[in-house]
Amino acid sequence: MSASGGLYAAWTDAWLQVAVRTPFVDYRGALSEISPTDLGIKAARGLFECSRISPETVDAVIVGNMAQASYDTYMMPRHIGLYAGCRLKSRR
Repeated sequence: MSASGGLYAAWTDAWLQVAVRTPFVDYRGALSEISPTDLGIKAARGLFECSRISPETVDAVIVGNMAQASYDTYMMPRHIGLYAGCRLKSRR
């Protein structure tokens, strides 16, 4: 609990090494036919390439997405991580 009474999470072993994102485009523009998952996979692969971080060392993937656009965005961060080469484990 924080001083204000709200919940918070403390991550003592998390680092932001480098950040990437997809480009801004019009709603029905150049990327409208590409799924959000495929765009995320491309961005993640680019992140690993420019940062020289091995995807096998990544334990968790966090993805921001405006809205679920199609059936393939279900569990999108997991799909992006796996297709980008991360060895994510199931946590039960």
